[in-house]
Amino acid sequence: MESFTGTVAFLLRMLGDTAHVLSMVVLVQKILKTRSASGLSFKTQLLKLIVFATRYLDIFNLQFFRPIHFYNFLMKILYLTFQSILIYIIKFKMYSTYEPLLDDFKIEFLLLPSFLLSIFFSRKDFSVSEIFYNFSVILESLVIVPQLVQLQKMQESETLTSRYILLLGAYRLCYTLSWFVIKLGSIRRVNDLMFACGIIQTALYVHFFFLFYGYVFKGKGFKRIPK
Repeated sequence: MESFTGTVAFLLRMLGDTAHVLSMVVLVQKILKTRSASGLSFKTQLLKLIVFATRYLDIFNLQFFRPIHFYNFLMKILYLTFQSILIYIIKFKMYSTYEPLLDDFKIEFLLLPSFLLSIFFSRKDFSVSEIFYNFSVILESLVIVPQLVQLQKMQESETLTSRYILLLGAYRLCYTLSWFVIKLGSIRRVNDLMFACGIIQTALYVHFFFLFYGYVFKGKGFKRIPK
């Protein structure tokens, strides 16, 4: 039974990772195709890079002969690479199309509480690596907030931005389901902080889609349904 639930949990995780990487591919494609970063929050992308950088401090601490270690290493490289590319494109290549006046959420309101909570939830030895890992988990659940705030202000969305958020929502949902399977199958102990933050992050994406389709069907500003 544990073998079956373990396989299901890992498959859900792989689906989540695939959706996560695809979300980055979709965003890069959107920017390069339209030659515009309009409607995108640079701050959300910057926060994501901070999440990856603080979570993957152990990126080179792996054993290549173990498939799961190699898989984790590959995913970390993909996440860091694509996120760095996104930051570079928005900040330097397409900055003239970026809208900083609309992307004005104070990310300090996310960074500082996340850091303080990461210390609070760390064990008594206050390991630096554990604090950074907890920080990345808490912050990741909130990185979409600047993008949501910007979309609410604009009351419109770029065509591929909604696909991007949909893929991110799918990524988060798959991971949360994976943790549920692990808990139900008693395969191993799931980090309670990670589990709680995963639910919060999924809830934020659900909120976005309710807000988004509310504008679409009530005619409050969206001129088209972003795909």
